[in-house]
Amino acid sequence: MALFLSLAMAGLGRAEVVDRVLEVVGDRAITETDLGFEIELSARDVSPLPPFEDPGGDPMRRLEDVRILRLLAGDIATFQPSAAEVDARLAALRATFPDEQGYESFLLRWVDDEAGLREQIYGRMVAERYALRALGAVELVEDPAAWTARYEAWMTPRRAAVPVRVVGAAAAPPPPKGLESL
Repeated sequence: MALFLSLAMAGLGRAEVVDRVLEVVGDRAITETDLGFEIELSARDVSPLPPFEDPGGDPMRRLEDVRILRLLAGDIATFQPSAAEVDARLAALRATFPDEQGYESFLLRWVDDEAGLREQIYGRMVAERYALRALGAVELVEDPAAWTARYEAWMTPRRAAVPVRVVGAAAAPPPPKGLESL
């Protein structure tokens, strides 16, 4: 019993920060790590959605939209990409790194392993498919700016319908997953 108490007391003297929650969209948190990952991923991942391809776009807004769209899409098979489609998107992303070491470093910093990255890409693809089906992918080629305007008009009531609670603002560049102890 004394050993247990001494071990428990040793843990009380320090706090470990795992990640900082910035917002809660619906019931899903957006953390500083999520924001950093979005910034890194969007620089390398090619999305079929013009608003997700805007290099000057707000990464927090993209994260909010992906969370909202993923919530709306649910687990409906129509919006689920096949394993081959996820593999192709993952291969295209992997090809953006100059070497295997760069890719492995990216994985370790943000998602631990390729399974974690696959999960992130899958969720993004479900959100994209939901929006593309609702708004029509055909017009993308003709006028991406008009499609983006239509997307914004369509997303406005959807954003209003899902509660977004701002918890904190990123004070510094987003940290990697698993911050050191304070």
